[in-house]
Amino acid sequence: MTGPISNTLLAAFQQARWPSLGPGESFRFACQDECMGRCCHSIKIFLDPWDVECMARYLQISSQQFIQQYCRIDFDHRYCWPYVLLREAETGSCSFMLPGGRCSIYPVRSRNCRTYPLARAVRFTFNDNDDCTVEEKYFLLPRQPFCFGFNGLQEWNLHSWLADSGLAEYNEKADLYLSVIQYALEKLNLEQWFSPTLARFFFPIIFLPEVLRQKFGLTGEKPDHQEFYIRRMRALRLLLSDLSTSLQHPEGHPEQKALNQTSLVERLRQLLSG
Repeated sequence: MTGPISNTLLAAFQQARWPSLGPGESFRFACQDECMGRCCHSIKIFLDPWDVECMARYLQISSQQFIQQYCRIDFDHRYCWPYVLLREAETGSCSFMLPGGRCSIYPVRSRNCRTYPLARAVRFTFNDNDDCTVEEKYFLLPRQPFCFGFNGLQEWNLHSWLADSGLAEYNEKADLYLSVIQYALEKLNLEQWFSPTLARFFFPIIFLPEVLRQKFGLTGEKPDHQEFYIRRMRALRLLLSDLSTSLQHPEGHPEQKALNQTSLVERLRQLLSG
């Protein structure tokens, strides 16, 4: 769903092909001036919804403006699910790379950027009540020819790297989102009924919080960014569940009747208003 690297990590997780990095294990890494910015060139940088929000706020623009100015929107060929990438980085230098290779938005760099040279693989498991448990593993990625960071002398362990890079919040927000996708695939048979039209409907819920706030009159300080993100992810899962029921179950099913009585937009309003 989020690109070839994700598929590679998933396979590594399932097959234990790469040794995972345990809490007590250490590694050495420090970015070097002679290779600064090489990792931000000709690369697919996929952005989570929380990445987009944080970057847009840092630049003091809306998420919609950020995506229009800096990103490319695409849809998964198999599931039609929408995703966002940094546009310029795919074929050249990242839009946010300064002369000398440093990052102009380093405090709000993406989750993927702040994780490197580690990689995180996640497995979501749903019980009979559809509650989700999260299992994670970290890997030290193989050395890349363009990166001299492994020649650095600074020593890290998993705890110190996660703390220094500020990953806890980004991982938490990513898990809320990715678990919804996994739930839809595993429990709702998303592949059987999701469409480009539905993807366009769900795109603002995923990536455009200001559009939703404006539409539903939620432009004040509350709910704050954190709470509104949680509400959006909850709404995303519930609306997908509603649609799955309405499209896959016969007429007369209670969920079908409820969906007929309340439009998706009105249902979304109720969910986001708390």
